Amino acid sequence: MCGIAGILSLRGPLGEDAESRLRAAAASLAHRGPDDEGFYRSGEMGLAFRRLSILDLAGGHQPMGNEDGSIQVVFNGEIYNFRELTEKLKASGHVFKTRSDTEVLVHLYEEMGEDFARELRGMFAIALWDSRRHKLLLVRDRLGIKPLFYRHDANEVCFASEIKGILSMLPPEVRRPDHANLARYLALGYFPGTRSGFEGIQKLAPAHRLVFQDGRQSLHRYWSLPAIEAPPRISRGQAVERLRELLEESVRLRLMSEVPLGAFLSGGVDSSCIVSLMRRISPDPVKTFTVGFEYPEFNEIPIANLVSTSLGTQHHTLVVRPDAVGLVDQVVSSFDEPFGDSSAIPTYLVSRLARRHVTVVLSGDGGDELFAGYGRYRSLRRLGAVRWIPPGLRKGVASLLKKTAPGSFQAHRIGFFLERSTKSFPQDYLDSVNYLRVPHAALALNPEWLNSFPKAQWEVGMDAALNPVEGAQRLDLQHYLPEDILAKVDRMSMACSLEARVPLLDHRVVEFVSSLPPAWKQAGDRPKSLLLDAAGSSLPSQVWNRRKMGFGIPLSRWFRGELKEYLADILLGSRARQRGIWNPAGMEALLRAHSRGTWDLSEHLWNFLTLEVWWRKYLDPVGTSLDTPGADVTRAEFHELFAGRGGGDEVER
Repeated sequence: MCGIAGILSLRGPLGEDAESRLRAAAASLAHRGPDDEGFYRSGEMGLAFRRLSILDLAGGHQPMGNEDGSIQVVFNGEIYNFRELTEKLKASGHVFKTRSDTEVLVHLYEEMGEDFARELRGMFAIALWDSRRHKLLLVRDRLGIKPLFYRHDANEVCFASEIKGILSMLPPEVRRPDHANLARYLALGYFPGTRSGFEGIQKLAPAHRLVFQDGRQSLHRYWSLPAIEAPPRISRGQAVERLRELLEESVRLRLMSEVPLGAFLSGGVDSSCIVSLMRRISPDPVKTFTVGFEYPEFNEIPIANLVSTSLGTQHHTLVVRPDAVGLVDQVVSSFDEPFGDSSAIPTYLVSRLARRHVTVVLSGDGGDELFAGYGRYRSLRRLGAVRWIPPGLRKGVASLLKKTAPGSFQAHRIGFFLERSTKSFPQDYLDSVNYLRVPHAALALNPEWLNSFPKAQWEVGMDAALNPVEGAQRLDLQHYLPEDILAKVDRMSMACSLEARVPLLDHRVVEFVSSLPPAWKQAGDRPKSLLLDAAGSSLPSQVWNRRKMGFGIPLSRWFRGELKEYLADILLGSRARQRGIWNPAGMEALLRAHSRGTWDLSEHLWNFLTLEVWWRKYLDPVGTSLDTPGADVTRAEFHELFAGRGGGDEVER
């Protein structure tokens, strides 16, 4: 795993400051690659690289070129079929100097041109420079496991694995917020599509390649989800057998490593199935890692211990008692933009725990989106049960509930459900994941600011004829998964210099599962039945029958207790009041509603908190003090806070 960055000048050779800018970018990405660094600079192109050594420890230095150096590549990720590709390329006459998967990219491009990514099986963000054709090629993997950001203006193209890499190459005055996208962030808790929180800084979309050549830019999608087979060509039993084969192959490929390797184990279906497959394939006990909190409703350690005992893993657990103020800063610093998913906190902590013992982990991410694990998918199915009621009556009851019981959480839920049932897919689903649907949350925003931007929702072209559950899964695979879940796993693991691999998102697995009928992925109302049937036979019955817990934290308790004063100081402080985004009276009402306990608004408050902290950290004038002393915890101070017993008690089983 690595960090990559680069500059392409569109006005002739690079300027004299190019080397210092590239070195600044590399330094900002050192956490992604603490083992090595490398640079390339020639003519109009400059590349920077930081390496976390996983394969070919001695020979995998980047940037890496072809025989005459006319092609140079920097690459973040892993190519799991590189040995197979190497043999094919050798048979075509290509000469290899290393055992690294990076060298495959150079020769595969020579063989196939821009379309070479179709042959790759893995996770990757690639920047390839062809000096003979003066062509820069940026490529991102099919599911968006690895990130790649870029900024393009009249003078140059800058790119990097993280936004901080681009910011380090630019003067501070170019930092401007993308207000319209911030409105979308407040609705969804992440940045949808290809725009970031900064004006002009974009994400390369998953399964796309971007080419800059001769002053022109071209974008091409090289992979898409397959159509659903109707009727299916195989039985459900045959599908289970085929899925088992694909999963075993995917896990086997991801056990490839020259450094210590383990797995996250929450005790949920996804991670438990991955560890079960690892144990079946690996001759050695698997190292597994779990974090939990002192509150039972957030503590997954007991079920993870049960799975560990059943599978005979070397298990490490951490009971966390964190300094949450420091964690807010860590999340913002790792994403370089607001991030509304508070499960980033336990993801960081379990990554930090794992990094003490291993350099690579396997994770179960992607299972909910592939195998219909989220409760919101079941809610979509239930909408059909009330649509026989006349739409006018449903609207009337929903309106009545809003008027007669505005403070009731249960009344709001029923009214919102009836209101959704009057809409068709995908709008009924998009409404369900919109944080601003909650009255208290919307009132905390300045309406003039919010209404000045486009309606906050995904920009999707989804076939309304799709089965709603399948349509929602596809929306999530294309948006929520890469822009929230995978972004979280990448940034939090890389903050600890840990590589995370996701076997469920091997594109061959995704293609196969996506082609199957939606009903096969759930038995009755039980989610992930297909995955359990294929990979869960050796797991304890508690995993099979367990209600989905999620990777949550006691955020609601923190915001009613130890973080209550901090939250009010940040969101109601003088700087927040002058921001123009917030409605102070509405924010006070939101805080009161959460504090009373009648509504759990913790995720909304986290959304707002990370936005305000981000703005102070990245956009306010340098030297401006925070309203709350000590809220801006540095990276060094953060690690100090979580060293030893300050972060919890580690136990090995």
